[in-house]
Amino acid sequence: MSKRGENITKRKDGRWEARVIKGYNCSGKALYQYIYGRTYSEAKNKKNDYLAGQSKKSYKKDLILFSSVLSEFLICQQNKVKTSTLARYQEIINLHIMPTFGNMQIMEITAQMIELFANKKIENTRAP
Repeated sequence: MSKRGENITKRKDGRWEARVIKGYNCSGKALYQYIYGRTYSEAKNKKNDYLAGQSKKSYKKDLILFSSVLSEFLICQQNKVKTSTLARYQEIINLHIMPTFGNMQIMEITAQMIELFANKKIENTRAP
């Protein structure tokens, strides 16, 4: 069950600390941004301002190419899998996925496109 609340707590030094998830690392662990204020309301206002600023920056996420996401995926997998597995991942990505989705932006790719891609690959393997 997900946590609820505003994640604003009082510290030992008397300041208030607001905590916001700013992203996730390769293993899926949350990365936090800590925001401080002298009062609860000041910390809350700073947190809301930070979140409002983040939503304005979200347009940059639309410009990310799928190829850059795949390269980040491979970097994250380097320490998790054997080198032979990583080489196979790279081969599959370069041979099958990159020609179709490599130059597309993340926001352009839809579930329907992925479904069509998978169906086409299945049909190609069945054809004599």
